[in-house]
Amino acid sequence: MNSASRIAAAMLFCMVLLTAHSSLCEQKGMHLVFENQPYAGYICGDGYTVPKNRPGLAVELITMTAKRLGIALSLERMPWKRCLYTVRSGQADGIFPVSQNRDRSRFLAFPSEAPGQPKTTMALCNRSHSFFTLKQSRISWDGMELRNLGSAPVATGTGYTFIHTLDSMGIRHVEFPTQSECFEKLQQGLVGAVATLDDMGQSVLAEHPELLRNVVKLSPPIGSNHYYLAFSRNFVRHNPALVQRFWKTMYAVARSKEFSSIRNTYAANLPH
Repeated sequence: MNSASRIAAAMLFCMVLLTAHSSLCEQKGMHLVFENQPYAGYICGDGYTVPKNRPGLAVELITMTAKRLGIALSLERMPWKRCLYTVRSGQADGIFPVSQNRDRSRFLAFPSEAPGQPKTTMALCNRSHSFFTLKQSRISWDGMELRNLGSAPVATGTGYTFIHTLDSMGIRHVEFPTQSECFEKLQQGLVGAVATLDDMGQSVLAEHPELLRNVVKLSPPIGSNHYYLAFSRNFVRHNPALVQRFWKTMYAVARSKEFSSIRNTYAANLPH
């Protein structure tokens, strides 16, 4: 073998080693976080425990995807603001269901068609957010302006994207860790309205009959967003092929007959 052939053989051997090393180094486990409050069929139960039975449609989809890919999946529930912090600080690999905005895109990667444009067909769900107020209140909402609010602030949960919408409308707001606290403050007359995701608001009202009797949702919705499984940019940097494979497999699982059967069992709980 001449010198040129030996060099070419050595280069090929190195490329094979690098490919094998990359494959071996790709992470085989995945730690995802999600909120400790229910989302109308997509996330079930509350608190810090992941239910063993009927955990929610989004949890079922992600669990099935991980199983199909042979990935050891670790799921953890916590308050939403802590979910965002945990991923941002590198203590978790991903988060769901999460909507996209400019700030989150700095540390989260979304399935996308172009930079800053998430691929909506890959969304886990679409959710609307609305104002809720007391039935006897004179507060009204026409889709553009919240009238008769006076000096009272609006209560909302911590860390939600639509807080920026309230800021842009010049609406003073106070944040609380849970939706139940938001509605308690409304019932006590300490806030004029609650701004929250429709399904979360309806869930709180369904659990508290005294609130259901006294609270009304204002129409139209403030807005709506698509919600995704997003990964930390650091995780994507080290596992680019794994992330793409997970998203593509999840898309296929979501359209499978097996998952369709599971989805039917949640049909009554999903928003219509």
